[in-house]
Amino acid sequence: APQVRGSINANFAVTMSAVYYCIRTLAQEPFPFNYGCMVPVHITAEEGSVVYCRFPSAVAGGNVETSQRIVDVVLGILCAVATILVLERLVLRTRVDNWLDRYADWIR
Repeated sequence: APQVRGSINANFAVTMSAVYYCIRTLAQEPFPFNYGCMVPVHITAEEGSVVYCRFPSAVAGGNVETSQRIVDVVLGILCAVATILVLERLVLRTRVDNWLDRYADWIR
């Protein structure tokens, strides 16, 4: 969405911080947080949008409200992708197990 006149815009640093927070939250073990550990993460946002506003837009609320919505969206997407990956593995495993069960006697 394009940046708005109200103060819910977020600058790109806030957007980056929200995405990095999500990744760090999902990590199973603590790791030192620096820019180097986030190099593989690519964040794309359209300049002039609510999550990558340009001067002179107001950003006071973006540091809180918008960054929380970014976290909600990123965690929701990661959850959906993880669910799809798990389901694909289950389906693939079921197909392989069924195939092995069907042809196990023939192979022996």
